[in-house]
Amino acid sequence: MANEMITKGVSLGYKASSSATSYTDVANIFSFPDLGGDFDKVEITNLADGSRRYLKGLVDYGDLEFEAYYTTAGFTALKALDTAGASVDWQIELPDDSKFTFSGVPSVALAGGGVGDALTYTIKIALDSAITFA
Repeated sequence: MANEMITKGVSLGYKASSSATSYTDVANIFSFPDLGGDFDKVEITNLADGSRRYLKGLVDYGDLEFEAYYTTAGFTALKALDTAGASVDWQIELPDDSKFTFSGVPSVALAGGGVGDALTYTIKIALDSAITFA
């Protein structure tokens, strides 16, 4: 076993203001999205070409969706960011201290449920930056 890991210890954090120096942890997340995107293909085929040719275009990460178990404090803090409608700095930290950073505008919604289900909520982030890995 070399460097294999499990998802235990993955964390999501945010900076509530631009003056914040550290990230506030989002408690109780239990799922996170893929952290890569697909590039658009820009066709550059001309009449002399025998096959189609493409350039790598822009990357589209889509919206990032996280799920967390509900706590009043956690939901209330994120709902305040949602209501403010401003871009927020985010960080996903892996168990080996690798980090993905990005910024985006969050929206937060309580998930539906059935009898005896745990209360959960979804954090959806509309990106306004690239995702960087360090």
